[in-house]
Formats: sequence, structure tokens, C-alpha cells
Amino acid sequence: MSKIAYLIAKEDWDAIIELKATEPLMKMLDNLDKSEDRWFDDRTYPDAIFALGKIGDAKAVDFLIKYLKIGLNRWPSGGDEIRASAARALGGKLPDEYGRVFGIGDIRAIQPLIEAISDEVDEVRENVATALGAFGEKAVGPLAKLLDKGVITSMPKEDFDETGDWQWDDIRLNTIEALIYTNSKLAVEPLIKILKDDGPFTVYNEKGKKLKVCDNDWKGRALAAKKLGEFGDVRAVEALIGVLSDNEVCASAARVLGEIGDKRALEPLREALKSTDNDMRLEAACSLGLMDDPNGINILITEYKASEKKERKKIKNMLKKISPKKVGAELENLELLDDAEEWYTSAGILDKAAEMRKKKADMGAAKVSQKIVQGDEITKTEIKDSVLNRSTVGGGSSKIQEMKELKEMFDSGFITKEEMEKMKKEILNG
Repeated sequence: MSKIAYLIAKEDWDAIIELKATEPLMKMLDNLDKSEDRWFDDRTYPDAIFALGKIGDAKAVDFLIKYLKIGLNRWPSGGDEIRASAARALGGKLPDEYGRVFGIGDIRAIQPLIEAISDEVDEVRENVATALGAFGEKAVGPLAKLLDKGVITSMPKEDFDETGDWQWDDIRLNTIEALIYTNSKLAVEPLIKILKDDGPFTVYNEKGKKLKVCDNDWKGRALAAKKLGEFGDVRAVEALIGVLSDNEVCASAARVLGEIGDKRALEPLREALKSTDNDMRLEAACSLGLMDDPNGINILITEYKASEKKERKKIKNMLKKISPKKVGAELENLELLDDAEEWYTSAGILDKAAEMRKKKADMGAAKVSQKIVQGDEITKTEIKDSVLNRSTVGGGSSKIQEMKELKEMFDSGFITKEEMEKMKKEILNG
């Protein structure tokens, strides 16, 4: 028995990879295919295919393509992991978890992988998307062409009739993810098209026959918006502004406009602050803060002070995206010196934190609390009226203080949540 045959018998895959034993591995899999005792759920298949991907020899491309359909449509059973392994082995070269390059990366595999993106199994599609994405710009054109058309499936009619729209939504989403994974600037225009397209998409069979029309899922459009923000490409600005009025993706668009930072977005984002969608308002405020509009920071601080603990964490994370000096400066402008000191300290801006302590000492600052003075009872109605009356005087600083007092009244159980929300609206609109 030769050394390679011995290693294959032992299934010592690392040693086989080291020897780059492509042809012996393919012969072993051929023999396994012919064996009456073989089972497609045997670990040998995915392990051997994985080894071929590690070796990265282009001689294995045509051989591996056939495994993209093993076990498809439920027969023979046990093929899901084989298809997933074959997809990843055929994909573009990417480092594995140990930093070693994995994947053959031959362009002959792109079209078979495009066809495999409609696999019925999530794990397989995810591996196909990763494999296609690793080809970079070479995969952009074929993926964009497929997305323009819709979804193409080889599923038998009897199985297709049992499917729901959500399954085809998932397939389309994986195709969009593959386009995103290319990380190529060539994907910008196709992603803009996806973002703007809120219409339905069509499912076809391999012969081009129309099988089904499905409603578009907003998740793919939101993913497209996110990636456009990562690219920071100004070509996306007009499209992103255009969907600020689209309830499905408005919050994503508002967030991404701040990341791109194009000044054309300032007025549309200021207009978005009037939205009744709270997520949209907060994202618009954050983006304005990123674009040096202090009003955006002011709104985030005001909302933070008036919000409950769960919402506060989200808003604090938004504030952390903005320059800490700018957030601190706005806290100072609002005369929230305790908060400004804490903010500067957490950001490591210790000289400014010390300056806040000195300011408080100079002002003889003291925390204000509701009290009953000289035994006189102050009624709940009087306190509420006092808070609301004072909120109509002055600017942001006054409103911030009233919001703070309002929150303290709620935390102490002095007013109900419903009363707090009503009063909050009156203060903000006052």
C-alpha cells in the first residue's frame, strides 16, 4: 500500500493536504460513489471535499461541480453537507479560521454556483454566497444579472407547490448577500437598484417559465443600504434620500446618510426629524450629529434623558458614534455639567472632565430635588403644572431639565407611564 493510499485509509486529511494529493482524493471519491455500501451522510464525503478545497488545485473544479447537486431535492438523502462543502471548496480564495487560504477560486465555478444559490437548504445557500463573494468583482456581473431577473429554481413541481413566499425571500436575500460579500465597488450600482426596488420579484424554472410572483422583502433592501454606507460612495446619496419616505427602509437610509456624510443629506435629514417613527427620528438625529449639526446631538440627549433604561442603551450607542468632544460641548451648552463630566471621563478627555468639576464648584452646583418645604403639601397636580409651565420658557436647556424631572417623577412612582408620555409630548411640543 502506497503512503497516500495508507493516509486516505486512515483519513489523515492534514497529511493528505500537505502532500497535495488531488488525484488520489478524486479517485477515492469516485470509488466511493460506485460502492453499494456508500452513504451520502458519511463524513468521508465532506471531509475529502474539504481537503480538495484546501489543496486548491484547479484540476478538481469539474469534478467538484457535480457534488453541488448531490442530495438536492431530497434524493439521495444526506447530501446537504456535501453540497455545502463542494460550494465552499469551489469558491474564491479566502483565509480559514487559522489564516490559511482555502478555496480553488477558478472562474469556471461561478456559473454553477450561481445556479446553486437557489438550493433549498439554508446552510448550502450560505456557503454558496460566501463562495461567490470570495470571487470579488468577477462575480458581480452574474449576480447582478440574476437579481435583475428574480430567482431561478430547479425544484420539482410537486415540491415547489408546497413552498411559501418566505422561502423565495430567503433565497433572494442570500443572493443579495453574495453580491455584498464581493466587497467590490462594481456592486454599488446594483445595490442602489436593489435599494430603490420595492416591487415584487419573479420565480422561474430552469427553462425560463414563470412560476410565482413574490412580494419584495425589506431585509434585502436594508442590507443594500448598510453596504452602501460601508462603501461611503456618494453615488448612493440621492437614492438614500429618495427612500427616507419609505417606511420599510427609512431608518436604515437615515443611518447610512450620516456614515457617508454628504452635505446634500442635511435638509432631508432635518425634515426626517418630524417623522412619527421614533427609530427614524433617532437615526436622523444621529446622522445630523455625525455631520456636525448640534441640533441632532441635542435631540439625542433630550431623548436619552426622557427614555427608559432599555431605550437609553440604544441612544447612548448612537451618541458614542459622534465625536466625544462635540457631545460633551452640547452637554455643556445644556448646562448638564454632571453628565458632561461623566461623558468626558468615559471618553478619556480628562482635562475637560476637570474643567467641568471646576465649573460646578465655581457655580456652587447642587442637585435639585422635589421637596415638601416647611410642612406645606405640594399636590401632584401642582407639580405637574409647574413642570409643564416651565417647559414653555427658554430653549433646549429648560426642556432637558423638565424631561429630567419628569423621569424622576415616573421612577419614584409619582406619575404613571401614560401620564409621563402625555407630559413628555406637551413639553417637546411646547
